[in-house]
Amino acid sequence: MPLAFWFFIFSSLSLAIMVGLRAFELKNGYKILEANFVKKTDVMVHTFFHLLKKQISRISIRGSYKIICNACNKIKNAIINFKRNYDSRQPKFFIKQTKNDITKNGSASFFLKNVSDYRDSIRKK
Repeated sequence: MPLAFWFFIFSSLSLAIMVGLRAFELKNGYKILEANFVKKTDVMVHTFFHLLKKQISRISIRGSYKIICNACNKIKNAIINFKRNYDSRQPKFFIKQTKNDITKNGSASFFLKNVSDYRDSIRKK
């Protein structure tokens, strides 16, 4: 089921519970949960947000920019390596040239043959 449906059900149940508590409070003439909860947690909430604001102010924009750039470069290199390992049309193009290839065909012909094979495979796509 869609996520919006579950949020609708949750909010409907929460609304029913809140209306029921409010009716009980109005009938008896005193507050039950809300006032007591606010009194107990008000200082903790303000302390938490103060500490959170203090920690966020310590973050360096330059340092976070460098971390994001390094992460993007690592992801890009991982995608390139994955493509090199699992692409079926161009694995020979990325393989290093061996001694036998140099003596038989010459280094230029080895490179040009692989480039033309790669170009032909792209045109077939």
